[in-house]
Amino acid sequence: MKHQKKSLSEEENTIIQMNEFREMISICVIFGDLYNPGNEELKIENLHNIEALATEKLKELKNKKEILSAATEVRIREFKEMTRLTSRIMDLLEVQEKELVIAGNEFFQTSSVIFSSEKTVNVSADVMRLSHANFNNFNHLIISLQQIKNYDPDEKELTIFSLQDKLHQLEEKNSLLIMAYTSYYTTLNEKDNILKRMSAVFGKVGQYLKSMPGDASTH
Repeated sequence: MKHQKKSLSEEENTIIQMNEFREMISICVIFGDLYNPGNEELKIENLHNIEALATEKLKELKNKKEILSAATEVRIREFKEMTRLTSRIMDLLEVQEKELVIAGNEFFQTSSVIFSSEKTVNVSADVMRLSHANFNNFNHLIISLQQIKNYDPDEKELTIFSLQDKLHQLEEKNSLLIMAYTSYYTTLNEKDNILKRMSAVFGKVGQYLKSMPGDASTH
């Protein structure tokens, strides 16, 4: 099995690897009874099993990638909505409450980093930590608002109750994202392990074919 080409994407290299493995199976089948390795791992039935397992894992990975992408987009929209509400609150209040200003600024800082760092699927652990900080900052902002006796906005979405509900919704969306993130990268690791096994078996089959008499070594 050829080395991966650095100029190609991981997905393109995977396609090449799968095609090479399938081609190898076809060559083994051509030899019929002549292909009879003593190593069970190299038997044609096992080669088909490995190919089927890799194919199924790639389908599973694609599905989980789509789920992660959707969950990421939802969470991004929720953060943007939370940022909009925070901006409205800061504009609404003319008082210069120190705790309120600190909480609002901290929220805006973590939000800006998240929006500039968070890409579909490629959600880093650092962004996850920033998200947790963002929750804390928004919660701090709500607590600060509760200390303002005359905070009684006309807009329903800016009330303490509505803001708390919005925070709860975002926490739920973030939990779904974390689950999708964990599931995707677990499956990605499983896929990589299967491909490593496939590559090792490919090499062993190649050595066996070279050891066969006749024209086998020429394939």
